[in-house]
Amino acid sequence: MQVSITMSIWLALTLSMSVPCALFAQEEKQSVVALEEGEQRGLYYYSRARFEDAYPLIWGAARRGLKKAQYTLGLMYLKGEFVEQDLVKGAAWLGVSTESRVEEWVDIFHTITSALDETQRTAARQKLGKYIEYYGMKAQGISCRPPPRQHAELDCTKASGQYPLHDYQ
Repeated sequence: MQVSITMSIWLALTLSMSVPCALFAQEEKQSVVALEEGEQRGLYYYSRARFEDAYPLIWGAARRGLKKAQYTLGLMYLKGEFVEQDLVKGAAWLGVSTESRVEEWVDIFHTITSALDETQRTAARQKLGKYIEYYGMKAQGISCRPPPRQHAELDCTKASGQYPLHDYQ
């Protein structure tokens, strides 16, 4: 089954124990900024259909909890853009992005999951549970404020700190 969707729309720190706390905090902040810049670059490439360039940046940001990257990665799997089309992975990535409570994303997630057959829906729910465990807001230190109105920019931040990095897809 193929689903067609139309829409308009890291860095782990390794520091020695001798590094002063202030420097450690500064480097953590820089790593969050670099991560967010990588996500933006990936979204830029994605918007220009440069999927091969977008994928590693989107995947890197998605696995570190960034919601726009998770949403976009879900689209890539649903559409088979640079990755093999996988409706279960696509639905699960969309699902974890909905932690942000963006209404449009929630609606698309529900539309996609309702179009899946029961076996796919069950697999997507199981995968979504793992994605939330590994890449969810709590696991990755993300906090989001839902946009005040439709089509407004999502406002999420990642707290400085070290979070587990998983490769689970």
